[in-house]
Amino acid sequence: MTQPAVPTRERDRMPDVAELFRRFARMAELPAFLAEDMRLDIEENDHEYRVKAEMPGVRKEDVQVTVDGTLLAIRAHATGARREAKADDGHRSLVSELRHGEFSRAVRLSHEIEEKKVHARLENGILSLTCPKRASGKQTLVAIQ
Repeated sequence: MTQPAVPTRERDRMPDVAELFRRFARMAELPAFLAEDMRLDIEENDHEYRVKAEMPGVRKEDVQVTVDGTLLAIRAHATGARREAKADDGHRSLVSELRHGEFSRAVRLSHEIEEKKVHARLENGILSLTCPKRASGKQTLVAIQ
């Protein structure tokens, strides 16, 4: 049995690098798409992929899904509250974590997708995609001469 590179107790004390970056981005008041990734759940069976993406505060008009063979790309624009808009009324921002700006995510899947049969639905901040797999070609037995 191989030992982990870092003992479990030490690994538990190590900070999560992604969380450190998100904290830095929030403190530096960078756009939320830099502070957080678009989180995905992807499942598959023999016939299709099912993809769910978190998109709080995003309208369906502001989402674009593209398919190119095995590449699935999701792009969105969130119009969360902006810090600049609040400055005019004399208030200053104490916490600004609402997502705003452009963000995207692309994943390469193991099978090509039937582009024309993809079904997308945005409900309660979750984009749900059903992506049928393209049927593979028939195998041909090649005669050896």
